[in-house]
Amino acid sequence: MLVTIFILKLKTKIASPKRNLGGVTGIIIRKPPIASLLPITYRAKRNATLAGVAGFFVSIFLAFFIEYIKNASRATQKTN
Repeated sequence: MLVTIFILKLKTKIASPKRNLGGVTGIIIRKPPIASLLPITYRAKRNATLAGVAGFFVSIFLAFFIEYIKNASRATQKTN
């Protein structure tokens, strides 16, 4: 009983912003937009290079880590 009441309250809270959208009649702009003095630069080449280098180092780390795990499992099997 309490769970169903809780669920109904949640459903009404979720639906209330959808109902209140009709009440928005206008938007007031307080200040006009201004352009930035510094241009926004496109840095896709730098980001791609950085991602490539990071991926290379992660793959090298994973290769050594997997090799370490294989050798460690062999050593424990020999001792048992």
